[in-house]
Amino acid sequence: MANATNAVTSNLPLNTNHKDFWGFPYEQNLSNPFSQYAFFLNGATISIMMTFFVGIDRLIGVSMPTTYRQLNYALYFSVIGTITGALCAYTLYLAWMHVYTPYGGEPVMCVIIDALGGEAQTFWFDLCITVNFLSVVIYTIVWITLKFKTGTSDAMKKVFKSLLVMMCFVFFGWMMNAFVRSILLPYCGIPVSQWFYYSDYFGLCANIASTSNIFILYTFSAEYRATFEKLLPFLARKKSGKFNSEPSKISPVPSKTAF
Repeated sequence: MANATNAVTSNLPLNTNHKDFWGFPYEQNLSNPFSQYAFFLNGATISIMMTFFVGIDRLIGVSMPTTYRQLNYALYFSVIGTITGALCAYTLYLAWMHVYTPYGGEPVMCVIIDALGGEAQTFWFDLCITVNFLSVVIYTIVWITLKFKTGTSDAMKKVFKSLLVMMCFVFFGWMMNAFVRSILLPYCGIPVSQWFYYSDYFGLCANIASTSNIFILYTFSAEYRATFEKLLPFLARKKSGKFNSEPSKISPVPSKTAF
């Protein structure tokens, strides 16, 4: 298959026939998948790492409130940023090194993670699964701690319940994707020509789970609901309109106060 054809067909999102499902080749130019997808790969890495560190932050705040209030926030956020940036840089480094290997010119599927090659793809995929799993564990610990801790308001418990539900959605989406890529495709005899369908469509589970966050938070948490309605006033107007849609039938009563 010609590289020029791959470069064109890879830009056609979910074309009807999917005959040319293999995407860009790895080449050192501005049209290779690594350079085009590097920004989005970093975005995905930053997203899962921030979700993880929010869980760590809540865990410290719940289990060690005195220590949490005394934290040096400049140093605290610097450590978080350094760890996240280092993981992003290391992933991009592995991917860029793959470009110069003998396998750097092989065509790949039109999926963001496949823009990474060799060790980079394995490292990034394992990182996502591990971090998401740890995030679910941390949020579960925080929710259980709040549930049995005296003096915790019901509103705060609902906030963490919503975060736990959100994390379960995300983790389930990633695990479905991991199952397909790690077990279903290599060991279940599925033709290579069909791999794009499975990896792309099951990959939507992670996307759907991630985009459902706002709906989960709005449904479960009054605190987040109030914040969303403050940022998006039409939500509050729509809700209040349900109660004020009919004109009032109460007649004014004349005052009996003498002047």
